[in-house]
Amino acid sequence: MTESFIVCRTSDREKARTRDLFDLIPKQGKIAQDIGARDGFFSTLLAERFDHVLALDLEKPAIDHPRIESVKGVPANLIAVID
Repeated sequence: MTESFIVCRTSDREKARTRDLFDLIPKQGKIAQDIGARDGFFSTLLAERFDHVLALDLEKPAIDHPRIESVKGVPANLIAVID
């Protein structure tokens, strides 16, 4: 991970953006989808609120968390995972 990416995640602006985004998301639920999961930053935060998180990216995200299922591909692939 590049240093600029790490700094971005810890900047006041990014913290405020994340807080604002999570104010819009239910406090709990069964399933959440993180499309474009990259490093799993938001997937991990979603796993604090949801029973199961589908983390999707063009390359399978390398996320080690019991509530997170990593999926490689495009959003259409989620249909097979959810069914």
